[in-house]
Amino acid sequence: METTMTAKRVTIREPFTTKVEARLAKLDRYFGEGAKANITASREGNRVTVEVTIKYRDLVFRSERTNKQMYVAFADATDIIEKQIIKNKGKLGARIKKVEKPVEEFVEVTEDDDYRVVREKIVSGKPITLDEAIMRMNLVDHDFYVFRNADNNRIEVVYKRKEGNYGVIIPE
Repeated sequence: METTMTAKRVTIREPFTTKVEARLAKLDRYFGEGAKANITASREGNRVTVEVTIKYRDLVFRSERTNKQMYVAFADATDIIEKQIIKNKGKLGARIKKVEKPVEEFVEVTEDDDYRVVREKIVSGKPITLDEAIMRMNLVDHDFYVFRNADNNRIEVVYKRKEGNYGVIIPE
């Protein structure tokens, strides 16, 4: 797995890098060639937040955890990703081997208006089912997900409600 590490207000030392590579090697069994991991560590006071994002074909797995120790935060984040994979194993099985196109790209945007847009996200226009949209939303650990519904070919938004259920926004 190709790994990129980024540090913000924290120093990443060799022992941490070694442990990260060993831990990610265990996750390699779920992915084939071309999986990319991005690890971002940032310090806020005496706590470190570690964000782990793994991209493989059109799938994105993301988790973020905060702890006083950087490696503990990283281990917790990778545990969550592994649980996401195991929980969705049946749904992901065929998809991991078939899909070739990346689902999203990130573009940094700067504007000088009162409302400052700091990031644009371009999502795949490939139609997917509502169930798949919910699965992808959970894999990236977001509260909403924009998708093109395979049933009606319309752009819709699925979101997680406070009580744990899901809702769908369907534009007129």
